[in-house]
Amino acid sequence: MMKSILTTTDLSEESCKGVKLAGALAEKLGASLTILAISEFTTSLHDEMLVPKTEQTEAYRRDAKAKMLQRLDGIRTELFGQRPNVRTELIDGRPAWKAITEYARREAFDTIVMATRGRHGLEKLMLGSTTERVVRHAHCPVLTVHA
Repeated sequence: MMKSILTTTDLSEESCKGVKLAGALAEKLGASLTILAISEFTTSLHDEMLVPKTEQTEAYRRDAKAKMLQRLDGIRTELFGQRPNVRTELIDGRPAWKAITEYARREAFDTIVMATRGRHGLEKLMLGSTTERVVRHAHCPVLTVHA
């Protein structure tokens, strides 16, 4: 029985297709729903770009996260109103697939629902597939939605 569903979004319109399906599934099953976004860029700002931590870079990081939170909360409100069993989470993590699978395991979700963009060829080779890696590494079933 599914009691808790995790869905992920990169805050794009395409990824919201997975969020919508997850919401419908959660409502039908009476499960809780968590909408998760990963702040990859703000994590990598210092770690991978070798940018020194300064007051200015930290202010930029805080501002970027605040904008992401605002968009995430907007998605929740737009799709689910004030439904009490729907919450949002924004976490730092890189790579995204690892942050998602670790969060899902730590919080003991029953199912993960994700949209996939259907990249092929060189684009997939160069960019990889977050959804594909989550499917391979998740501790629970992953439902994918073609966006």
